Amino acid sequence: MIQIEEISQENWSNLLRQIEADDMETKQFLKEHEEEIIDKLLGKNEELTLDEKRKEYVRFIAGEYIEETDFESAYHIIEDIRKSHNSSILQFGKRLQGSSSEVFEFDDKIIKFGKTFNIINNPNIVQPEKELDLEEGYRWMTVFERLPIVYTENDKDIAQTMYNRIRDDGMVWFDALGCNVG
Repeated sequence: MIQIEEISQENWSNLLRQIEADDMETKQFLKEHEEEIIDKLLGKNEELTLDEKRKEYVRFIAGEYIEETDFESAYHIIEDIRKSHNSSILQFGKRLQGSSSEVFEFDDKIIKFGKTFNIINNPNIVQPEKELDLEEGYRWMTVFERLPIVYTENDKDIAQTMYNRIRDDGMVWFDALGCNVG
């Protein structure tokens, strides 16, 4: 369980990595202590409302991936996810390994910031729920449903089979690893 006294900007991403998807106790703790934890991370500011503090938290976590001109749109997508799941904004920020983008987990969503290629409608590829063009077709914010990982990197045969299917459809899968098969 996370202790408020342990929280700092330096260790926040490590603390988030320790939270399992089904850890309801910690998620409830984050929700109940959301404002206090944001104050601990970003410094207490009595003038800001909780909504403004949430926005500053998102800027703290992902601001380097979002141009200022696109920040409001990106924030509203993240805030919509928070509201629809009745969760704490603090659950946004758990980083996952991505090969060509920065990847964050937020409840049952995966949010990617980075270069995104046109995702062709194909039954073998998870389709994005939302996309936001951050840099005229070069950098995107893309939201996907998080699928349970069924296979691991050791299951190379499954990944190879999927890679072959996608290649046969005229596409290239750049990170064909077992851990990317859901």
